[in-house]
Amino acid sequence: MDKMTNTTTVYTEKKEERYIILFLTGLALYCIGYLLRRIGEETDIIRQPLQYLGFLILIIAAYKSISFRKNHYSTYIQYSMYALLLWHIYTILHNFSITSESLMTYFQPYFFFHLFVPLIVFFPTDKLVHYFIRWGLICIPFFFIFGILFIVPLFKNQSFTEQFVWVLGTTPAFLYLISPYLRNKNILYAGIITALSVLIPTIMARRNLMLTYGNFFILGTLILSISKLKHHIQEKMIGILFLCISCFALYAFFSSGDLGIFQKIYDRISVNNREELFISFIEDMSQKDWIIGKGIDGTYYAPGIDGQEFDSVEDKDDRFLIECGYLQVILKGGVVNLILLLNIFISAIYLGLFKSKNKFCKIAGFVILLWLIDMFPWGMPALDFRYLLVWICSAICINKNIRNFSEEQITKYFAL
Repeated sequence: MDKMTNTTTVYTEKKEERYIILFLTGLALYCIGYLLRRIGEETDIIRQPLQYLGFLILIIAAYKSISFRKNHYSTYIQYSMYALLLWHIYTILHNFSITSESLMTYFQPYFFFHLFVPLIVFFPTDKLVHYFIRWGLICIPFFFIFGILFIVPLFKNQSFTEQFVWVLGTTPAFLYLISPYLRNKNILYAGIITALSVLIPTIMARRNLMLTYGNFFILGTLILSISKLKHHIQEKMIGILFLCISCFALYAFFSSGDLGIFQKIYDRISVNNREELFISFIEDMSQKDWIIGKGIDGTYYAPGIDGQEFDSVEDKDDRFLIECGYLQVILKGGVVNLILLLNIFISAIYLGLFKSKNKFCKIAGFVILLWLIDMFPWGMPALDFRYLLVWICSAICINKNIRNFSEEQITKYFAL
């Protein structure tokens, strides 16, 4: 009887692993398809089948991976998650309408399916984290391969630059954060990718990416300095001092005259190009809109403002997106949606930082905290690896089993 039970358990675990792998593969295909779309219509013959195939795979795999029974969350967290998901369903149904234009819009990362990303907290968390970390290793060679193949749009097309770093730079940046559990060569590769994920957006003047991956690089370097340099306190201090000197050198460099390839970001660093946008947003929102949002199809009227990149939207004056994560959440689901989200994230941060027995959960808590900072300049909920990372870190922090793992158990489950 015990042998049969063990066989069933092994079969179930293998099945769960297979669907997790399929889910991450489907999301990768979907995101790469969207990345190719940023180049132009000439890639449609490749990117459309890639994106739709990936989307189909991830939906099937997600459906097979979800279990509302097998989790290790407190009652409060479970009911908080149910409340958030119910409100997301309301957000979808509120003012919902299907047209040929809106149907195509829903397949874009920012408009519809990101509302279902929180469901990944009901995946088998240990297996999801295990294979997400391994996906980070796969991203490292692809970062360089895609960077060489598409070097022209990478340094010419800002939209492509953003998607490139988000798709291929996010998981290596997470690997750099969890350096205490990585082999030295993997730390080196992850650190190089994270540094490039700061450098490339700096050259292309993408301030929100500089903030996001700059924070990852600084925090990762601090964690590395404190945890890996174990033998002498002097070595730790040298590592931290090196980081401080590097930051000061960068400040001095940008304060100087001729900046060469960095002139573009220097010219944009103090430009306020969103004030008019925010004013239009505030003027268009009624009291009811602020409370419950405008629904999945919600827009705001912002005449004469450039920057709407989504070519399925014909009326450029009615914008689907506002370049601030907090306001975007309010636009679609109101302050109610924002409170429900923050309730989960802040609870996860608290549990990860103060109620865990390992550094892994504490790092996950810091990732969520960085996301809350990132939501000011951008931090847009989306069906992509960045937003997936935030919810994976939330799942790590709210999972009682993982919080109680010893460092040895964490190393056994997740180390590379």
